[in-house]
Amino acid sequence: TFSTVKKKVKQVMQEWGITEVWAYNCYFDKNGLNRTDRYLSKSKYRYFFPKGTTFHCIWHIACQTILQQPTFFKTAQSNPHWFSESGNIKTSAEVAYQYLTGDTEFAENHTGLEDVRIETAILAKCYKQHKKMDTAIKRDCWRLPNKAYKEWVKAH
Repeated sequence: TFSTVKKKVKQVMQEWGITEVWAYNCYFDKNGLNRTDRYLSKSKYRYFFPKGTTFHCIWHIACQTILQQPTFFKTAQSNPHWFSESGNIKTSAEVAYQYLTGDTEFAENHTGLEDVRIETAILAKCYKQHKKMDTAIKRDCWRLPNKAYKEWVKAH
């Protein structure tokens, strides 16, 4: 059950001293878990993670680093499926991973373990950039690479 999973997560976090949660689009995961907890408990419980947990968004980090690289922009131009209908470059974990691996046909499975593997690879590449990064949740972080892309297009 959901409550069993929540208890197990809390137990593992306490046992291992885990105080931080990292995820690509952390806002979605954090709030989805909280909403589910509230719904199933009829608002008796409001938060999935233990009090004091710190959240970090890998999506925001990627948008500040690897998804603003000229090589990303060049690769995007060769991959029309990386653009939304409104002309924005997609910044999903799937696109970021396609860029990192060069496998533009890669399709994300959306299973827990596979998501962790993909997101860990993305985060590792971001840290290899040795740039200052804001790890906070920022829901409109996709705008950062899109603004940089428009400026890059004008310059080239």
